[in-house]
Amino acid sequence: GGPAGIMAAITAAKYGAAVTLFEATNRIGNKILLTGNGKCNFSNLYLDKSCYYCQDKLFLENIFDKFSSVDCKAFFEELGMLVKDKNGYLYPLGEQASIVLDVLRMELKRWNVYVLTESKVVRLVKDKDTFALGIENGNEYLFDKVILCTGGRSYPKTGSDGNGYKLAKKLGHHIFPTVPALVQLVGCDNFYKTVTGVRSEGCVTLYVDGKSLKTERGEIQFTDYGISGIPIFQLSRMAAYALMDNKSVKIVANVLPDFDDELLDKLIKNRIKLHKSNSIEEFMCGLSNKK
Repeated sequence: GGPAGIMAAITAAKYGAAVTLFEATNRIGNKILLTGNGKCNFSNLYLDKSCYYCQDKLFLENIFDKFSSVDCKAFFEELGMLVKDKNGYLYPLGEQASIVLDVLRMELKRWNVYVLTESKVVRLVKDKDTFALGIENGNEYLFDKVILCTGGRSYPKTGSDGNGYKLAKKLGHHIFPTVPALVQLVGCDNFYKTVTGVRSEGCVTLYVDGKSLKTERGEIQFTDYGISGIPIFQLSRMAAYALMDNKSVKIVANVLPDFDDELLDKLIKNRIKLHKSNSIEEFMCGLSNKK
């Protein structure tokens, strides 16, 4: 009952299948309501394999060829939803995620998709040409085909608790190791409480076993547990895989990204010349956040 499952159900029904949609929680579309801070950025005009982390970029190209952002926009417009383009990000005109969910629910109803909520699938077994499906309350069902669209394990409260990986594995699929991505990073230094709440434009570089892997720029957010912000989110997947392999992981944050060594050296020497009697705190005033 997430966005992928709903789209799969609608598409299968359009092609003539009798479809049952299973949802573990008490309503479908929980994640849709959370996306884009409740406004639902449902697609982007610029879809390119370079924008995505994936071990199989050809797989992504095939997806985009079959269902592009233009197709996605047209799909929702055909359902009667007006679409707004904000710098290449596509939203419903009313900028409410509930609009996206409402038109999808109406489409499920139109194509007679049978929706079962509070029905977490815990067993999925293939026997010749039939799939036996069991849900948590003990009920069992038989189907000719099954589409597994459970999401990952990013947000258990919405139903994305990793259960789909277990079901797929039992069916014989190979599962690549998964790690948290687009998340903040928890540090082991002792200065975080001092800088909590600081937001600073800057560059962050990820080092794994002493080797620089990637640098991202944007607003860095310092917290009482570590470091956050968009540039950290961008690096978190690489950091998490390195941590999973027990490698040494370090983040170096540069809060003066527009200063090279020569310019900074010149600035410091000039400040020393003008303000010899200043304390270090006074000397640093204006260079970066006081904390």
